[in-house]
Amino acid sequence: MQYFFPLIIALGIITSYTDIRYRRIYNWHLGIALGIGLLLCLLLLGLRIFHGNIFWLINIGIGIGIGYSFYYLQLWGAGDGKLFLTYCILLSPLAQRQHALFSRFPSIYVFINIFSVSLVGLLIFSFPQIIQRRADILGKICSPQTGKYLLQRLLMFTALSWMLWKPIEYLRLPGPAFFQFIAVILLYFIINTASKKIKNVVPPVFQGRIYLGIIAAGILLRAILLPQDFTLPTLLHYCKYVFVYLLLLHIFRIIFTLDKKNHTAQEKSDEQYIPFAPLMFAGIVTAQTPFVGYLIRFLHSLTA
Repeated sequence: MQYFFPLIIALGIITSYTDIRYRRIYNWHLGIALGIGLLLCLLLLGLRIFHGNIFWLINIGIGIGIGYSFYYLQLWGAGDGKLFLTYCILLSPLAQRQHALFSRFPSIYVFINIFSVSLVGLLIFSFPQIIQRRADILGKICSPQTGKYLLQRLLMFTALSWMLWKPIEYLRLPGPAFFQFIAVILLYFIINTASKKIKNVVPPVFQGRIYLGIIAAGILLRAILLPQDFTLPTLLHYCKYVFVYLLLLHIFRIIFTLDKKNHTAQEKSDEQYIPFAPLMFAGIVTAQTPFVGYLIRFLHSLTA
């Protein structure tokens, strides 16, 4: 990491400044970073300090997949996606044939840090608005709509988490429940966005059957792969932990969509612009710290 860290730090500082100051991430900044990274990688390979392996390509593929998926879901812009891919490419030479998550899949570990830092950062940035609108937020949290929202998604999130349990377990993550729920959120966003895009082509009845099929597949996989855990106490405990995470997600959703319908398009563009470059940079830096470990322990205490 020490070979590429100065380059990553320089890229993070420059892109954070341009994203905050000009709301742009310039392609030529990314191109220069990739060019220097490529030359450094060739030098280290020539000196036999690094040895290539298949995990390099896997991590670049992960970067392409996450970057494009978030752009497709309109969760960040094209520049943010290209910046994330650049980070993944610069981190790929660090991938080794080891079971530790950062050693084998640095792209995934960095993304998890970026995701966690972004949520915490956005919550901090929204704190004045939370204090000012606390009555509205509490009213929405305690409304019947919240109960309907949670019940509708409880089965879907539970089924998706059961479908992803084995792949998450294979990665040997330090906090499998936390990483599993992040994967569930992303998969749910993809499914939900895809269903909205095809609603004019596919009848609503068929879309409902897709959701029912996912729920049935999750229950079936749980019964086959972990029949010893398919008991009422275990199911109730599992639903409790899914419900807590889902409630936290819904609270974030309420906070970040306050007054969304009352603003004009220009006001939305001005007020809701989120500079992701500094959040990504913070995620890269915190990947070298136990930040996610502390966050996992805190969330675990809520579901214990």
